Amino acid sequence: MKRQDFIAAVGALVACPSVQAQQFGKRPTIGFLGATTASVATQRAAAFAQRLRELGWTEGRTVEIVYRWADGKPERFGELASELYRANCRRDCVRW
Repeated sequence: MKRQDFIAAVGALVACPSVQAQQFGKRPTIGFLGATTASVATQRAAAFAQRLRELGWTEGRTVEIVYRWADGKPERFGELASELYRANCRRDCVRW
């Protein structure tokens, strides 16, 4: 995967609240795509969630975070990014 494609995919996932998510009872969803495994990146994921809390977003309360892990296999980024997109950002995504 080319670096530009990867950056574009991650950018599309980082802030992906859809218009549907703004409806009553639905929360925005953030896709977190990690290059390693969940056990290795625990501190990074925790720091990410902590910073969101500092900004007023609480996981499970005001926002949902969906984690996907490439397990150290960069060739999986495209597949995982597509999976996150299909699952959480079907329409009207915000793209950076």
